[in-house]
Amino acid sequence: MNSSISTLSPEADDVESETPASRRRRKVRDSIIEAAERVFAEEGLEGLSIRRLADEIDYSPSAIYKYFTSKTELVGCLKEAFFLRLVRNIEKVVEGNEGCTDWRVVRDCVKTYVHTALEKPHHYVAGFTRSDDDGAEGHVHDNPYVGDSPSAVTFQFLYEGIEEGVQSGNFRPDLNTQLASKSIATAMHGLTVCLINMPDFLLLQPDGSQMSPDDFIDFYADQLVRGLEAGK
Repeated sequence: MNSSISTLSPEADDVESETPASRRRRKVRDSIIEAAERVFAEEGLEGLSIRRLADEIDYSPSAIYKYFTSKTELVGCLKEAFFLRLVRNIEKVVEGNEGCTDWRVVRDCVKTYVHTALEKPHHYVAGFTRSDDDGAEGHVHDNPYVGDSPSAVTFQFLYEGIEEGVQSGNFRPDLNTQLASKSIATAMHGLTVCLINMPDFLLLQPDGSQMSPDDFIDFYADQLVRGLEAGK
């Protein structure tokens, strides 16, 4: 798999060439983002506002507006950072399984996707929700996996993993890679949303006991990806 994405963090050369004024500005901007991250992680999209953020870090709203023109721009930075983290986690899985082209790599990517999303559920939900500036608050984007965004890169990892499995003979030769990738992406997105919004339903077993989220994710990912296997 060859997909990758550049980091949002400034390059080392850029940081070294900063002036004292630009360095102070970057540090203030970073402190605003860190505070926004705390509020967003605890209270979600509705809880985050410029005024709420100003109270959190004892800045004036006008001072924050010098760095971010709107809540939408700020939330966009948080969403981008989350998907970058998702990409990096999946990259680690792929690098740790270099040379392996069977179903286990795709399964582990699915598990990593869900686990990363559950660590920051507000970020994940916001990543698939239009902002105020889109004019359709609350509606999911038509296709969040198109383009060169981090979410598109995660889809490309999945596509390449399935394609390599087909080419190696580990996955069914008749698979439509694009449709299979969309199907798995849709399934793992659905699982993530359900675990965020209705975990009790998914984790309750017939005998009344509760299955752990980790065990359910393992079961789900295994069952989902084994359907790609070539016949033995």
